[in-house]
Amino acid sequence: MLRLLLLAAACALASTTRANERGEPGGNSVGERYCIAALNASGRSASIEALGSRRVDDGDLTLVARDMPIGSYGIFMAARAQGYVPGAGLGTLCLGGEIGYFRLAPQIRRVDRTGAFRLELDLEELPLGPTLQGAQPGQTWYFQAWFRDGLPGLGGFGSHNFSDGVSVPFS
Repeated sequence: MLRLLLLAAACALASTTRANERGEPGGNSVGERYCIAALNASGRSASIEALGSRRVDDGDLTLVARDMPIGSYGIFMAARAQGYVPGAGLGTLCLGGEIGYFRLAPQIRRVDRTGAFRLELDLEELPLGPTLQGAQPGQTWYFQAWFRDGLPGLGGFGSHNFSDGVSVPFS
């Protein structure tokens, strides 16, 4: 048991160190990941992380999605509830209820050479369904990345896939 705790602490420290080395905001993961992402054309499962502060007044939260096919395009999505819809495209939709999309031209992201994209959030304008809402202390928001994907086993057929999900309880 002690060995597992030490391994978990070492992994957390290594993750924070890598985030700080990449210059990510705060280097702090403030959300809890949930749901399982399917494999994508990169050979990995995409993951999402919320970095910065969960305090609404700080206004410092960045979403980072990793392990996606280089050069593909994607967006982040938001909801106030978890969901589980397997077989959505090539992956699993992990959001429920009304889902909002960060889809305006400046928020559509291209996956960089490291297999990642990021978005600094404006916590006063989070998409929820067709409207924008501000995050409030005491609320939990759920986020997921959507991206174009074409698995080689499908003959490169273009489809879409998802990262895992991350929940952020705001304070």
